Amino acid sequence: MKFPPALIMVVAALVYVLAVIQRMSPPVVALEIMNDLGLDPDGLSLMFASTLVCYGCMQPVAGFWADRFGPRRCLLAAALILGVSSFGFYAAKGMLLGLPSRALVGLAGGVALIPCLKLAANWFTPRQFGFISSCMVGSAAAANFIVGRPMAMAVEAFGWRWCFVALGFAGLALSALVFVMIQDRPAGYQPPPEEAKRSGFFESAGAILRLPEFWLLGVLYACTDMMYGVLTGLWAGPYLMEVYQLSEEAVGNILSVSAVGFLAGPPLWALLASLWKSYAKMLLCVTALNVAVAGVFVASPASLGLPALYAMCLLAPLGAQMAGMVFVLATKLVPPHLSASAMGLINIFAILPVAFMQKIIGGILARGVALEPALPAADLYSRAFTPMLVCMVISVPLALWQVRREKKVGAAF
Repeated sequence: MKFPPALIMVVAALVYVLAVIQRMSPPVVALEIMNDLGLDPDGLSLMFASTLVCYGCMQPVAGFWADRFGPRRCLLAAALILGVSSFGFYAAKGMLLGLPSRALVGLAGGVALIPCLKLAANWFTPRQFGFISSCMVGSAAAANFIVGRPMAMAVEAFGWRWCFVALGFAGLALSALVFVMIQDRPAGYQPPPEEAKRSGFFESAGAILRLPEFWLLGVLYACTDMMYGVLTGLWAGPYLMEVYQLSEEAVGNILSVSAVGFLAGPPLWALLASLWKSYAKMLLCVTALNVAVAGVFVASPASLGLPALYAMCLLAPLGAQMAGMVFVLATKLVPPHLSASAMGLINIFAILPVAFMQKIIGGILARGVALEPALPAADLYSRAFTPMLVCMVISVPLALWQVRREKKVGAAF
């Protein structure tokens, strides 16, 4: 049976959404998991940073596999492993099973996004790809919403372990949908001659990594995406609970609002960039806004009320909304048969630095509690978030470089 391209992309997007839910689930339940498993902040950050490290390491592999084996097989494997790893985390009693379960989530989740983008490139025209890829990234808004208030309510009603059982069954159901509904390409597709070339993994990666422009774009991507992964990915929940004394339900409500910005943001920014005919200028605007938002989190002013906290968490994912544009810019640097490999490699820059920053923040918090137990929570988190702010500042000159380069070579339209 043939299915329309839009429906195929919806099924693929659901696998990506599940991967994001698994990866971004800690904030609301972080303290509960930490207490239940007997961890300190450093141990908690290590367990969940392992998810991001594995997620990041899989990006170039996912890109190569999507180019070589097709997105359908990759998405089928991702959905299956996400389901199995959820059951493993449900059974965890400490780091012994918790750490490998979360690492497996990272490995499977790392194979979710790039095959979706490859699938979009196979089914839609190059002109449509920028918008479609931004919509795919924006589909993570559903995950952001679920890991907010709905997860907080589910955890309160059933406990965090049974929530992961539900995620396990969702993974198994999605694997069945992928098997039945997704096709790699439209019927009758005729590949261009260069697509017949079968480069090895290291040959493909070497051709991409030899490009200086790729590295500069990657560092820019790392700095713009970091605040989303660090805050929404782990530390926003503990920060709001300990600095502003909010309940899990209140934190869930605040984090759910970030889904609104994530849903509308990627396609909106892509359309604005298309009207402006400049991805680079949009990136520059976002880097400036990221600096301002990170500065507020570092300052942790006591005067912030609930409306301001809602606004801050709405703006925190702003940098991640540029992912679609970064993917387009990355694919413009390489031949078409290396497009997924380029997207996979560039996505490492959005993942591994976030994992390291999560660990850095966890280490600063643990040392602060041990050495200065009387230090106010606001001051402690201010210290911990300062390295993140430094990265936001670094992104501004990198965005200016991208604007200059765009003037020389032309916009990616």
